[in-house]
Order: sequence, then C-alpha cells, then structure tokens
Amino acid sequence: MKNVRRLCSHLAAGLLALTAVALPAAAAAPASAADDCAEVHVIVVRGTGEPGTYGWIVGDGLVRKIRAQVPGAKATALDYPASIGRDSAPAGITELVSTVRARAAACPDEKLVLSGYSQGAQVVNGALGVDLAGTPNGPVPVPAVVPAELSSHIVAIALFGDPLRIVGRSVAEPYASRTVNFCQAKDLVCDPAPDSRFLPHLGYLVNGDLGRAAAFVADRV
Repeated sequence: MKNVRRLCSHLAAGLLALTAVALPAAAAAPASAADDCAEVHVIVVRGTGEPGTYGWIVGDGLVRKIRAQVPGAKATALDYPASIGRDSAPAGITELVSTVRARAAACPDEKLVLSGYSQGAQVVNGALGVDLAGTPNGPVPVPAVVPAELSSHIVAIALFGDPLRIVGRSVAEPYASRTVNFCQAKDLVCDPAPDSRFLPHLGYLVNGDLGRAAAFVADRV
C-alpha cells in the first residue's frame, strides 16, 4: 500500500506540473461510431491529466506517426476523466468497451488499434480482461470487458508506461501476440526498480518508442 500511495502521489504531482506548462488541451474527438468507417481506426486512451487532442506525451505523436505509415488511418480520443479520482479508470474501461462494440457494429471490416499511456494503459488492460488488483485506483472486478467474439476486430495494441508491469501482469492471448508494451528504464509507473522516478515517465515523447510502436502497428494492419 505504501508503494501504491507513493506512486499516486508522484503521478498527481508530476502530471499537474506538466499540465501547467503544456499547451492548452484541444477538444478531444468524441468516441462515436458515427464517424465514417476506415480501414484502420486508432482508439487512444491518454494518461492522467495529459493535455493534447490524443495526449501530448504519447497519443498526439503516435497518431501522426501511424498516419504517416498507414495512409487513411483515423483516430478517436477516448472520452473519459483521466483524473486521479477512483471513478476515472472504471469510467474509461466502460467507455472503451462501449466504443469497441459500437465501432465493430457500425464498421465490421474496420481494423481497430488500441493505445494507452499510463492510466490509459491501465484502462486498456482492464477492457481486455486483465486483473487490475494492486494498481492505483484499479477497479476489482473491472466493470466491462471486450466480448470474446469481438477480439478479432482488435489487430494491434500499443501500451506505454503501463502500471500493470509493476505487479507483473499483462494482456493474455489472443491479445498478447498483438501487443507491444514500452517501459522506459527507471519509469516509476512501470519499472519496479527501487531507484525509479517520475521524470522518465515523460520520456516516451522523445525516446523513439512512438516510432517503434507505429512500425509495429503498420506491420499488424
């Protein structure tokens, strides 16, 4: 519990500081199946307090890089609180499952890509049925899970700064082989090393992982 409280404290302080110096957040695209169907559609789940249309640290850059390699790809920013409140992750999981259901129904041939950073990675894990016990604000049990019959719609998953790595869990098959999971060394949120700290948690913006994730996605679609 001390480690969880320490993690929550660092996340809150660090991301509030980041928000104070970052550009103001643009309005996020609503998670709606009313969008035109596309061959590839990326659903992005931002981190706690992360500004930007899809997320200033990960999502904005990742979407740009995926579109450069997969022309015509569309993207949706998941509409959820992304806050430190206990209702944030459960709300995100429920919304993500609902969004996958809606897109699969409206666009049955569309290939879905899921991406999550920090709390967003926690949300993606939960929606795919991973046990979130022991993670900050992890709902037990999760409120919703993507139905097995829709799993084939999800062709790639990219996770960054994933809190589930701290407790030694990750997505299972059929999703494991479709997943790439990045944790920068000494990242307090995903690296259990005793000298981990918060600053590396911001490094995905510049460390090359966004390009590696985009290449993974392009190969999967």
